[in-house]
Amino acid sequence: MNEQQIEKKPEDSTASNSTPLLERRLKENYTLSRAVVMEDEPDARTVWLKVGSQEFCVADAENKEHAEWMRDMLAKALGKIVNEQRTF
Repeated sequence: MNEQQIEKKPEDSTASNSTPLLERRLKENYTLSRAVVMEDEPDARTVWLKVGSQEFCVADAENKEHAEWMRDMLAKALGKIVNEQRTF
């Protein structure tokens, strides 16, 4: 190996970029949105991260559209983590 290969930085590779297919699969398989009952918030939802048999509430959303946007952002963040780990 030469020095350029050893000193390769993550920002020099595609590791920092997630792919749309990966993000879609992460969103479908690891995130979900649930309606919640809240006074004065008839469309309120929560966004969840699913890991095996565990689920973690990660955000409150005003409505379904907001919850879907949050799921998209969560999937994008997870995709970035996955791609960064592939470089090790």
